[in-house]
Amino acid sequence: MNYRITDLFSPMSSRDILDILLAHQPCHLRGSDTKFNELFSLDQFWDCLKTAPSIRAVFPGLKQAHISFDDAPDMYASGATICVSGLERTWCTLRALAESARNELGLTGEVEIKAYLSPEGAGFAQHYDPRTVTTVQISGSKEWRFGRSVTEQFPLGNSPFPLTDDQQQHLEQGGVETVSLRPGDLLCLPPGTIHWAAASDYSLALNCSFEYIGDTVAELVAEYLLRELQATPQLRQTFFRDVVQSPAVREHNSRCIKAILNEMPDAISRSLDKIRDMYG
Repeated sequence: MNYRITDLFSPMSSRDILDILLAHQPCHLRGSDTKFNELFSLDQFWDCLKTAPSIRAVFPGLKQAHISFDDAPDMYASGATICVSGLERTWCTLRALAESARNELGLTGEVEIKAYLSPEGAGFAQHYDPRTVTTVQISGSKEWRFGRSVTEQFPLGNSPFPLTDDQQQHLEQGGVETVSLRPGDLLCLPPGTIHWAAASDYSLALNCSFEYIGDTVAELVAEYLLRELQATPQLRQTFFRDVVQSPAVREHNSRCIKAILNEMPDAISRSLDKIRDMYG
């Protein structure tokens, strides 16, 4: 079976999923314990380690290290969560799932899929991510806690560890939700939502993350604007630092600044027109 993104969020349609993503609201769905039987399994987890591009062992306090396939069983037995990245490239079923998410939702950013295997009590400490995090519980169970409101809108990086006093205060003032994920369940959290989790007995889960860094609105506009500005020969010149106090350098830099100020309004207009044509 080739899982589609709507199979993960069933009974939601693609439009329902987009409404959730655009509203930047948490989404928790209960599913039958057989819902993801053909998507992934514990045996497949150990198999996928052999070809995975990245394997990490994560210990309490978000202490972690890259490990080899041979190290994973010992690290797991020592209480570490084993995190496997890049499955959207190396596992055919999950590659099809990532492609479905991009095609059916119109996502322009990367879709990355990771697997997490945690022994009893293990998981991740309080943090937020610069991406939309969608977790599906394959087997075992895991208790999740997350803030009712976003702590930082579309962060450009992970939260610091430990959280700052302001972030901790925001979490306490906004309140915390607690859900226990069982096989067949899904939890989707917006970027910048503080969350933490721990396996109740053991836990195998897949994380399907929707990335925006590299494809933000600002980056898209900047890319198109750069193309437009570089079409003007005068704007392809270099700037000089005036280390020798040269009148010629100051005059050159001044001409460049005037040229870009003159060109900018039309370049912005042309860029936005092209973006509207492509994405409108």
